[in-house]
Amino acid sequence: MGTVKPLRVPRHSRGFTGLNYKTAAVAHSYFHTLYNGPYDPIDHVEIDDETKAIQHARFYSMEGYSGANICAPAEIDLCAQATHLMRRTDPDYLLLHTSSVDSTGHKYSADSSQYRIQTWHIDNALARTIPLWLEAGYDIFVTADHGMNADGHHGGTEEIMRHVPFYYFGDAPMPEKDIVLDQLAIAPSILNRIGVQIPETMKAPSLISS
Repeated sequence: MGTVKPLRVPRHSRGFTGLNYKTAAVAHSYFHTLYNGPYDPIDHVEIDDETKAIQHARFYSMEGYSGANICAPAEIDLCAQATHLMRRTDPDYLLLHTSSVDSTGHKYSADSSQYRIQTWHIDNALARTIPLWLEAGYDIFVTADHGMNADGHHGGTEEIMRHVPFYYFGDAPMPEKDIVLDQLAIAPSILNRIGVQIPETMKAPSLISS
């Protein structure tokens, strides 16, 4: 699973009806398999097809991943691809997904210099591109699906595995800092921000009050 998922949502509403909105992603090929169907590394590394769930995308496969080669793309390359997709396709929603910290943690553990340095690379890449995305009119949500312990393991009940950072860059009212939030509230918060009706199946309330 990936560890950093910066999500971009425009501040303006486009009056969503049916599929009259644009989606984009720079992400692991798992996302293509999940939303667009079986992934072919030749045909699907780049997607520009408005009939798909993810309409505009640049996917990476990490084929050949092993203990000797974690196959992690450069963070600034991923952020640059997201920036160019944003400029070219003007999506209403864009997902940026990186696997590097997860892969580094499995190989070296979360209590390692390699893990901390890779986290710095993500921070550095975002510091260089988030101002561009804000200038383009987007809100940014940054979080992770899980943490990791000193044994390079996740999926358990330890606090270090379950508690992850959440950052929001934008002008919508949000909860106070330093309180525990529900990950299930992220999806309805994004829908709230772009003006899409929140389905009844999403039980957690939006983090955004208006």
